[in-house]
Amino acid sequence: MVNAMDMDTRIGQLVMAPLYAGNDPASLASLIADRHVGSVLIIGKWTGGVASVRAADDQLQGYAPVITA
Repeated sequence: MVNAMDMDTRIGQLVMAPLYAGNDPASLASLIADRHVGSVLIIGKWTGGVASVRAADDQLQGYAPVITA
């Protein structure tokens, strides 16, 4: 899979972006889709419990391009 990535994508996969509780996951859309950020650290006290973290994670996953080998 790595061999199918261009250099920008490979570099982006090394970057981790923070998503703080209460922030809109859409704020990271461009970083994930255009800059290929490889992971997100979910930080803070999420008052909606597991369901709100899951919803944020699902939204973030939707921004990631599909890479095929």
